[in-house]
Amino acid sequence: ELLGTPLNSAMEVLQDRARRLLRILDVNHDGRLSVEECACLQEDSWLFPNDASFEQVLDSTDRSFVDADLLWSLLSDRLESDATGGEEWLRKQYRLLRSRQPSSGIDVSKSFTGSKSLYWMRSKSALGSLEKLWEDFCSALQVEDIDQAFSALWTSMQEVQLNSSKPFGPFEAYSKLLQRMPLSIPRFQKQLDSGADPLKGEKLAVIGAGPIGLRAALELALLGAEVHVFDSRASFSRMNILKLWDWAASDLLELGAKHLLPNFLTYMDHIGIRELQALLLKLCLLAKVKFHWNSAFKAMSKIQSPVRERLQLVTQKVLTQSGKPTGQEDVQTFSSLVACDGGKSKVAEHLGLKRHRADGQSEEPRSEIAVVVNFQNHKEVEDRLLVECPRGATSDEIPLVKRLIYLQGETHYFIMTVDLDVLMKHGVVTSQDLANVNQQNLEILARQVVELYSSEVRRIYSEHDGAFGVDIPRDFWARRSVALDPLGRPAMSVF
Repeated sequence: ELLGTPLNSAMEVLQDRARRLLRILDVNHDGRLSVEECACLQEDSWLFPNDASFEQVLDSTDRSFVDADLLWSLLSDRLESDATGGEEWLRKQYRLLRSRQPSSGIDVSKSFTGSKSLYWMRSKSALGSLEKLWEDFCSALQVEDIDQAFSALWTSMQEVQLNSSKPFGPFEAYSKLLQRMPLSIPRFQKQLDSGADPLKGEKLAVIGAGPIGLRAALELALLGAEVHVFDSRASFSRMNILKLWDWAASDLLELGAKHLLPNFLTYMDHIGIRELQALLLKLCLLAKVKFHWNSAFKAMSKIQSPVRERLQLVTQKVLTQSGKPTGQEDVQTFSSLVACDGGKSKVAEHLGLKRHRADGQSEEPRSEIAVVVNFQNHKEVEDRLLVECPRGATSDEIPLVKRLIYLQGETHYFIMTVDLDVLMKHGVVTSQDLANVNQQNLEILARQVVELYSSEVRRIYSEHDGAFGVDIPRDFWARRSVALDPLGRPAMSVF
């Protein structure tokens, strides 16, 4: 066990370490390892007995890269067939990693919006104009960049003539891309082949462009509806990291996540909320969903008609700096409205709807106090060697917290539950309502907790598995500032 994380078998332990090894080697975090990055693997005959076996895992479109999925499949099979040899091989690889000097990493100031991976930069020179625009679209991660990239892509696609005269509706962009490149989005293809459009003629509004709102909008569009999404923001600013359950991961793979987010699920079972939103936004644009950014819900009412009932939706423009409605209203008519604007839904409040728990309980459980802090991820070797704690450590291992989870993505992401008296003792808050959080004291407390976590990792790995151990430098966290969110604020909070 590592920090309360049970592994079911010795094979699961080896696979976990092997998966982590590939993730560490992927310097650019783009799901495609260069041949140079894999040199240490190629030199060992246990995994690659000959040159031919290495060539089998090379990317079919660019042989200067290794396909990470093919490499993982091969490595997993080898571990299954020779666990003893695999364990020794992994020990050797980790020893080599610890002997390396830290790499220069990437420009962490760019964080989520950062420079494109080497894959995009190297491969674009060999692509045609439409293909280049498609790669730009796939690599964009912010709303403005995605919108601009799609606009350029759509303009270029007007030159592509479809091989059929039938209307393609939400599948026009996908069908045109399909004629020019080896692209497959199973969910799109299934709906296209069925010819079914049960919502054709419906004009639907979706309130909220979070992951749920975007996924709902996409499904409605694929079923033939004209979909409009309204959100009071014009950017993706949430920095949380989500665990992806198997059903959710399968759904996103069916939606072509591997095309639009190359490192999706390559080494991990979690994803940043902003990455997820960026992925779903791209799919929505391909399906002709229309977006109304900086538009806040204000009111809705029924419109009686001899034919059918309609809804009148009133939204207000939001000032981007203040986040407050400007008073400029927009009125549109829709067949139906889907409210995906969160637990404090303005739509539900307007309609007088009460919350109902899915478990049937009449009372909410006692609330826990959570602290979230994001530290800069320099993407250096020592960053990638850090051990995640996805299932959580408890107060038995980490004093000061009730439970702690650590995940690695665009940042080093820690979320922990704490007692109120701990926050008050450290001067983070002065009252039970968590008002007036002292940001300086919050960072001091967070740093104490991550140092305790690091000490526990060092102890466990030195006592139980020295060959796979990670000697986290004593000044590691001191050299990593608290990350900033897209609005330039320290990415830490209490709630």
